[in-house]
Amino acid sequence: PELTPGELLYLDLWTRRVSTIQVKRASDCPTCVERRFEFLDRPSRTAILCGDAVQVLPRGQVKLDLDALAARLSRLGRAELKGEVLLAELEGVSLTVFRDGRALIRGVKDPARAQSLYDRYLAR
Repeated sequence: PELTPGELLYLDLWTRRVSTIQVKRASDCPTCVERRFEFLDRPSRTAILCGDAVQVLPRGQVKLDLDALAARLSRLGRAELKGEVLLAELEGVSLTVFRDGRALIRGVKDPARAQSLYDRYLAR
């Protein structure tokens, strides 16, 4: 669809729906006003490991509550706490999550996809 000023394109990849949302420019938004894209300009926090695994590091110091995370993720897929490590299977990938926020995501080769999964499920 062709967008007009003030419209944001919304793609729901699960349902394959495309729609638009009316938005207003925020006078204090660095992206709207200054065209700064801080999220896109950050250095990568991922590393491709052998096979089909990507390691994702947290942005800054983190101490995850693995018990709470396991409870939340178990509603979305399989999640099991094994000592100091959380093992989960979601969206056809396996996650190994450490208390310090590091995660190994197996079943992906693309660092951007791994970062997206990390942001969706772990970055809160």
